[in-house]
Amino acid sequence: MKKQQNNDPGILTRDLRATLKTVVQAEIQKLPEYFENMEPRQRVETLIKLLPYVFPRVEPVHLTEGEPSKFDW
Repeated sequence: MKKQQNNDPGILTRDLRATLKTVVQAEIQKLPEYFENMEPRQRVETLIKLLPYVFPRVEPVHLTEGEPSKFDW
């Protein structure tokens, strides 16, 4: 018996997200193995590309931003 397909966008989106989450989790588990098989230069380049997903981007801020214009002593 064929499974009836549901064309509700909400259900399709939920199913797609669940599938992608499963795939990404499986690949993350394999990262140490992937890195072991890379040349050192390729490993560093890959880590640099992944950094923005782990650490927040540093934004430049003027030294007076957020400070009061006058100090009351």
